[in-house]
Amino acid sequence: MNFRFKGPVYAGETITCSWVMTAIDQKGRAKASVAITKEDGVTVIEAEISGIVPGVEERKVLSQMLSEGIQQMG
Repeated sequence: MNFRFKGPVYAGETITCSWVMTAIDQKGRAKASVAITKEDGVTVIEAEISGIVPGVEERKVLSQMLSEGIQQMG
């Protein structure tokens, strides 16, 4: 994990966390970029995350999404 803190967040503020899957290999290792933004659109954290995607079926779904260019779910 690699986090870059870009600004403060205060109690009572609403934040949104968006993940974009950037890679999944044959062994289920995945990478994603993450952005956390406040209601006004200001990004307060950016991150790169990596880990293992659990299960063969989950890897198939995410790999298909990446191959189709689908990187966000809403």
